[in-house]
Amino acid sequence: VKSGNNINEVDKEDEVSSPISGDNVVKIGKNEEVFDPEICQSCKQKVEAIRHIADYLKQELAANNFNHIIYITNNINRLFTILNDIKTTQNKRRCNLIWQGSTP
Repeated sequence: VKSGNNINEVDKEDEVSSPISGDNVVKIGKNEEVFDPEICQSCKQKVEAIRHIADYLKQELAANNFNHIIYITNNINRLFTILNDIKTTQNKRRCNLIWQGSTP
């Protein structure tokens, strides 16, 4: 995605080849992940749903509906676990890149 918050665009520079899978064109990106249009559409819908929930929670926060926010966030604790795992992995990756060229 190149243009900020617009999730409807695909990074054309990331495409390497276009093998055909059934009726769909499947592209393989530089990171060697298969780009399936159906999976992409499903992911876009899920990201939009998460954005919608975040916007809703911001509105509830502005209205000081803290109990409602607590109830909702308690039911989506797995999402927070995933976000924490992503952050931890990104930090490890950053440290590995720094340590890679160093000598003990």
